[in-house]
Amino acid sequence: MAYIVIDMLLSKLTQKDEKHPLKVFIPLKGDCNGAETEITINGFKVKELDNGKSNVFFSWNLVAYRANVIDVNRKIQSKHVDIRFTIGPNQLNPEKQTDAKHETDERKLK
Repeated sequence: MAYIVIDMLLSKLTQKDEKHPLKVFIPLKGDCNGAETEITINGFKVKELDNGKSNVFFSWNLVAYRANVIDVNRKIQSKHVDIRFTIGPNQLNPEKQTDAKHETDERKLK
């Protein structure tokens, strides 16, 4: 079992609640029974499945929602929670799209 503590600054900048869950991805680098994560207030626990005792390396990637920026008077200075990207531009005209083909100079590859 391993416990990873999330940096305090990162923790302050993220919104964590039932609607905005923190997500952790852990690619394992070796042979084991698989692993699960348990997210806590200050970090997350990584535990091997089936009471496994292997000692494999792993990396982790954390995905979170950005928190609103609040000033000293508790007013939102910069809204981030629940903001989505705006609708994109109109659909591209397929008649104007072309398949680009590039010639390769075989002599430069040697």
